[in-house]
Amino acid sequence: MADLIVYREGSTFIETLVDESDEQLKEFVDTIIVSIYRRIPEWLTFEFGRRFERRGIIYREFLCRSGSVHARICIYAGKNNLARTIIMRGTKENAPYCFEIRAGVETEFNCDELSPMPKP
Repeated sequence: MADLIVYREGSTFIETLVDESDEQLKEFVDTIIVSIYRRIPEWLTFEFGRRFERRGIIYREFLCRSGSVHARICIYAGKNNLARTIIMRGTKENAPYCFEIRAGVETEFNCDELSPMPKP
């Protein structure tokens, strides 16, 4: 990840479960944040954006103004066996670059595989 340029908005995607509400997904993300920071910092706010699909799995955009939060979630996912996949999207050497972290393993993939879903 050293040469990857990640843009805060639309760069981090979190696997979501079928029929999962935003509140349920928030509980999952809150658990990660507490594991990283030992609490939820007052300054840390986030929301979820559009839905994306890759290989039959649905992901939600993780929208947070603090770029360090995206990086720390990525590092945390790489060191821990999360129950869900995290996708990072950015550029590397001026070209689109995507990778997933599944069960602590980082795997590159073609960014064209991550497709926005129509709004419900």
